[in-house]
Amino acid sequence: GYALQDAGSAEEDDQLFIYQLAVDGEPTLDPDAFAWVGGRQSWLHPGQPYELNAKITEPNGGSDLSTVEVMLASNQGSDSMSILWAFETGNCTTTSTHLIIESCTMLGANGLAGPFEKDMVLNIQLRFGWNTPDLGDNRREPAILVVDRAGQEEMRNFPEHRWRFSAGLAIPEETVNLHLTRGSFLGDGARVTPLTPMEISGGLVFSETSTVPAFPCQVDVLFAGQTYSVTAIDGIWSTPVQAPASSGSLPLTWEVACLEGQGVDLTDKETSVRWIVVDGTGPAPMEVLSPRPLAVLDGENHEVRVNLQELGGLDVQSLELVWLVEDYETGDMIRSGREPLTLKGEELDGLQLEVYADMNLSEITDEMLIDRMVVKIAIEGRDLAGNAVTGLNGDTNNLYIATWNMEWLQPKFELTPSSLTYSRLLMDVGDTSSIQLEVENTGTLAGTIGVVFESVNMEGERVVVHRTSVDAEAGSVEIGRAHV
Repeated sequence: GYALQDAGSAEEDDQLFIYQLAVDGEPTLDPDAFAWVGGRQSWLHPGQPYELNAKITEPNGGSDLSTVEVMLASNQGSDSMSILWAFETGNCTTTSTHLIIESCTMLGANGLAGPFEKDMVLNIQLRFGWNTPDLGDNRREPAILVVDRAGQEEMRNFPEHRWRFSAGLAIPEETVNLHLTRGSFLGDGARVTPLTPMEISGGLVFSETSTVPAFPCQVDVLFAGQTYSVTAIDGIWSTPVQAPASSGSLPLTWEVACLEGQGVDLTDKETSVRWIVVDGTGPAPMEVLSPRPLAVLDGENHEVRVNLQELGGLDVQSLELVWLVEDYETGDMIRSGREPLTLKGEELDGLQLEVYADMNLSEITDEMLIDRMVVKIAIEGRDLAGNAVTGLNGDTNNLYIATWNMEWLQPKFELTPSSLTYSRLLMDVGDTSSIQLEVENTGTLAGTIGVVFESVNMEGERVVVHRTSVDAEAGSVEIGRAHV
């Protein structure tokens, strides 16, 4: 008493069998039956997703099609890159070892084509393998063949869609950028200090069309005996690199490393290089030309000139003259300042690079010069690699390259044999005489000095006759007096 299962019904789309009564017309292909989604493709590449549409008209519907064949290379006898669609399964198959079919769908006006759909589009999504041969200047020509169950067929070639194949990837030189944490760029690279961290980035494209690969691709960066591998995503890659510890001029190069089968790296080897100059030595002051080494400086403006040695190139904008005035006894800093240095000439590297600046000591007044003070100078700055300026002759322990004494304002009293005079030289017992002593202050500051008059007898015994003090301006002569 059980009902027959899956026997169909009168409901729509639930029929067990459908028969069509019509004239057995032949299938047709329009002149634009073949089309790549996204427009014509003159070049095709491996690993890239492609999508094409084949428009077919069959007056008796898709169920009457016994053969639907899309040939991507119909003019190549060895491999026409044929794709076959089967009505029974709705799938596509290929015997070509160079094609990977991702999906295949026969579409009608409202989605999947029915068995009696007359106007259909076969949508194929595929990729080409890396083993696809490059035929050079020869172009492959697509064609479509359709045959119905009565043997009626239609074939059409599409010469306007001829295409070439290239598996050549390249890293365009103009996309490569070098990023520095320190140092400076040169025309074809950079100058850095040892162990400087850097970063290099760039792009990746198929060279014939500048198409960005739709798949991850490894790029190798070679520098200082190391290989830095990085994956390019959406055609963009970036990787950190580090300068070696030793100085030298080293090439930084890059190459495509994800190639298979017929793949080839078409990166321009002549331009795919950055020269990295690793410089571990800073600019070294060799000689202070002025002021003279033993000069005594006053509180005025002084021109400082120094010879530097730098073989890699000075960063002139960074050079500064640093000066300070210290108390000679305590070492306390009294005044300090810094001035930009100017390079004489245009050469940035050499054994004798003269730099100069003015050192203004006018803040040191005469009232301050009563204490003994010294002036010290150093040069701050760097070369194009980022190395700091050293001390004299490369000394890194003492960065002060010169020291001068400043004027020391103090009184200085002098006596000459003729400085002492008497009102009378010949005296008897009980006589008196007036004694006059000329004291000259040859120093640079007014001062006071004590004067002691003594008498000396024949036995050499001394007796203080008179004590006094003498005040004298700088450069003047004053007189001390006593009566005996």
